Amino acid sequence: MLFSKKILQQLKSLRRLKESLKASSKNFSTSGKYLLSPPEKEIYKQDLILYLRKRKYMKEKIIKEFIEQSLYIFDQNTPRITRCMNELEEADTWKRPNNASNSIGNLILHLCGNITQYIISSLGEAKDIRERDKEFSADGGFSKPELIEKLHTTIEKAKNVIQQMDGDNLLRKRIVQGFQYSGMGIIIHVTEHYSYHTGQVVFWTKLLKNKDLGFYAGIDLNKKNKQ
Repeated sequence: MLFSKKILQQLKSLRRLKESLKASSKNFSTSGKYLLSPPEKEIYKQDLILYLRKRKYMKEKIIKEFIEQSLYIFDQNTPRITRCMNELEEADTWKRPNNASNSIGNLILHLCGNITQYIISSLGEAKDIRERDKEFSADGGFSKPELIEKLHTTIEKAKNVIQQMDGDNLLRKRIVQGFQYSGMGIIIHVTEHYSYHTGQVVFWTKLLKNKDLGFYAGIDLNKKNKQ
């Protein structure tokens, strides 16, 4: 049977501990409890401190990585929507593919509403003032530059809130829009939701303009994975 290097190291540590306890059997009390000598107590104390420091370090690394990867997706989506808006005529902004679908203007209002409610309001502890139905009923009221500015402002506020999150806030459960999420769950939801609707904006723009938007221009997407 093959064992990984890490498992072998753990087995060696357990074996050394067993041998040490056997050699020090005289240190057991009448109640069966092992009595540590002063040097052993100090070693145990230092090992415990080291273990707790490593655990804290790993926790901080995981939090940092989660936040950075979430913001990376934000920073991919925002320029794509901006690129789409720059390709469109003012009149295209509020065109609907059909009565069951939304215009790009509606989708941007909807994204701003969702991100504000979930990130800025819930995680940022601001008042929830969202009026969701108006995001879909609107058929104007914002120009292209105003929609782009609204999206960028909302995203920057949300990113600032996310960057302030610590471990306790990422794990704490909250009620948002009637659903229960942890802070981490909220960020995952918003990231997924932002990407989903960005795809809709891109698709509708391609249909309207019949052109490739060149998001991956100059990048070889046929490269193989590396470990």
